[in-house]
Amino acid sequence: MQKIIFSFILILFSISSVLSQEKFTLSGYVSDQRNGENIIGVNIYCKDLKIGVTSNTYGFYSLTLPKGEYETIGGYIINQIGRIPNKNELFFLPIGQVKIIKSSSRRIEQVQIYKN
Repeated sequence: MQKIIFSFILILFSISSVLSQEKFTLSGYVSDQRNGENIIGVNIYCKDLKIGVTSNTYGFYSLTLPKGEYETIGGYIINQIGRIPNKNELFFLPIGQVKIIKSSSRRIEQVQIYKN
């Protein structure tokens, strides 16, 4: 009987921790730098969790993930150059030519990436 109660408590604890798991949402718009038009059908993908979304008819995407550490394009850029870049800064990385559109002292907020 004691084993059954312990197993039941363990199952309840597991369900409780899954249901109370914190989540956050990444969202934004994907647009063509040349003409400013929103781009439909762009895939935004979290390779760690193997989940993703596709930008809608307005170029908007929204991806909800469990709380955790994931590499973002901003984090990738900072790791590549070793600092937070300034607005309008332009440089070349393996992913292409990168221009910083908007940044703050703590993070990169918007980038343009030109494929090589």
